[in-house]
Amino acid sequence: MNRLTLLSLGTVESRWIYLYVFILLPAVLQLLLLPIFPESPRYLLIQKNDEAGAKKALQTFRREEDVSEELEEIKAEEQRQRDIKTVSVNQILRNPHVRWQMIVTCFIALSEYLCGISALYYYSNRLFTALGFDVELIPYVTLSLGAIELISTMIVGTVIERTGRRILLIVGYGGMAVLYILLTVTLVLQDKASWMPYLSVASVLAVIIFYGIGPGN
Repeated sequence: MNRLTLLSLGTVESRWIYLYVFILLPAVLQLLLLPIFPESPRYLLIQKNDEAGAKKALQTFRREEDVSEELEEIKAEEQRQRDIKTVSVNQILRNPHVRWQMIVTCFIALSEYLCGISALYYYSNRLFTALGFDVELIPYVTLSLGAIELISTMIVGTVIERTGRRILLIVGYGGMAVLYILLTVTLVLQDKASWMPYLSVASVLAVIIFYGIGPGN
């Protein structure tokens, strides 16, 4: 067992239990800390009708004594919620003013699930094995995919307000579609040239980047 293997808990099956324990720690910490945090002011005022409790919670969060202005905002929000009329899905689909918004929203949600990123992650080990990577290095290559997605998502998060989500979705999904075609071609032709496997790896990495640009945000 080399040094790299020792550094990764996910490469040895007997150590997987430590990964689950590591995930459990934040949850336990949250459960221990939750009782000392006050309830949501909006929940206390709107749901519980507890104005005194909501005021106390706001004072705790804001570190200010005078929170009357925010209390009034919450009351105004409660009044707006009471004035809102609930409608059925059928009524929404029949309303031409919101029908397309709902269709677009559903289409975007479905596209995120059907864009193939989960399959790419799931089969990444087999893919890199087929491309000739050292078996001991494959888990670290797979981990690098997650790191690339995280970095690209963080970078895009800083510009999303200036560019708008629409252009990012178009660029993200469009880039992924082109790269999936390129990846398919390189996998079929990987025995035709010595550099073809490297192009396949580059395509996988680029797909992750474009996912972070569009669907990942």
